[in-house]
Amino acid sequence: MMAAIQRILSARGIDFDKDMNRVRCFPHCINLAVKAGLSYMTVIKSDDEELDGYDLELDERLDNLTADIDYLFELEDDVVGKVRKLVNACRASGGRRDKLAETIREGNEKEWWRDDKNQAHTMRVLALLRDVDTRWSSVYYMVDRLLYLYPAVERTANASDSDDLKSLCLNDLQRRILKDIRLFLHVFHSVQELGSAEKTPTLSIVLPLYEKLLQLLRVLPNSVPNLTHAIRASVAKLTEYNELIRRNPVYTLAICELIIFPFLIKLTLD
Repeated sequence: MMAAIQRILSARGIDFDKDMNRVRCFPHCINLAVKAGLSYMTVIKSDDEELDGYDLELDERLDNLTADIDYLFELEDDVVGKVRKLVNACRASGGRRDKLAETIREGNEKEWWRDDKNQAHTMRVLALLRDVDTRWSSVYYMVDRLLYLYPAVERTANASDSDDLKSLCLNDLQRRILKDIRLFLHVFHSVQELGSAEKTPTLSIVLPLYEKLLQLLRVLPNSVPNLTHAIRASVAKLTEYNELIRRNPVYTLAICELIIFPFLIKLTLD
């Protein structure tokens, strides 16, 4: 479409560059950055051409890991994919969904649910969430909800007659990795929430959001060092798009309209 606009305007003698005037969708760029990171930490592969060039060899992944080899192999075995199978199995029928809700209520009454300090707490009666490929945030919500409900999910699975459902339960290392992945995804979620908080999001906030996201990702390896290689993939993808939009004068104009122009008007009035 941008190429067509360029041809039409050029025929009328109007200078227009299809690349310099392209406004990229911020959530879509985040989605690609998340996919780039996930493709590093799991065996999930994307058919999206925009993710080409982000494959890591096993040796490079080993160099970036600071923990034991088991962590790497669990990543390679696709923990997120296992979560997806477990969630789909638990939601496969109304009976299973009802049984999970029943287990949560019974656990609240009998004080089964304990926090890290072994204090009893009430678990909210919620349903597990599926993810959607086109919405990266759905992966975050799926992982976050499963971790919250996991004690009830595990108890429900072990009490069922289905050996297949029992086999889908996660071990301690997988849950530990899943918590790291949730933290990784939460960084993207928190920054996108900043943009969503605006009633009328404009281009003027996009560049600051890119910088905020990159800043958070660059310090994230301090918290999850075993995902450093995945974080670097996301940073590389975001940096690529950040450089592209910085060449676009539309973003500069938007920031000027928000900050500089009102200041100049105030000086004129004063």
